[in-house]
Amino acid sequence: MSFPTGPEWVEAMEAAVTEVITQAGGSLPDFEPSKDGPGADTQGAYVSLMSPEHSVRIGIVARPEVLHRLAAFMVMDEVDPADLQDATCELANVIAGNVRKFLNARAPDLRLGLPVFSARQPPTDRYAVTASQVKLPDDSQALLLVMLPRPATAA
Repeated sequence: MSFPTGPEWVEAMEAAVTEVITQAGGSLPDFEPSKDGPGADTQGAYVSLMSPEHSVRIGIVARPEVLHRLAAFMVMDEVDPADLQDATCELANVIAGNVRKFLNARAPDLRLGLPVFSARQPPTDRYAVTASQVKLPDDSQALLLVMLPRPATAA
């Protein structure tokens, strides 16, 4: 059994986000591949999914106001701006749990790490970043990121 590829991770992320949004009563989101990574004005939360041989980071990033709307939608109530980081981490954690469920047949030994909030750009020198853009019903957009470690290069 081989470890999931980048596109399989993205497919699982899209399925996980669709499940989370529809379970909360939202309409089906639209996805499209994104060649652009997160912009300088974005922030988000990342969760590592690890097996004995692999580690992959997945994340959801957007502008702060989009993260705020997503968090409020998920809890079906207003989210205090002071709680935005925690709410975004919880959203990433729920998505990561669903990704793990969708990839269980391919990678049954995946474990979830702890969610981490960040306003920094992913380090593309250490990770190959694949992004999928999710268009939300209010026409806002968020990026779903899959970050696979780049192989070490010989010095």
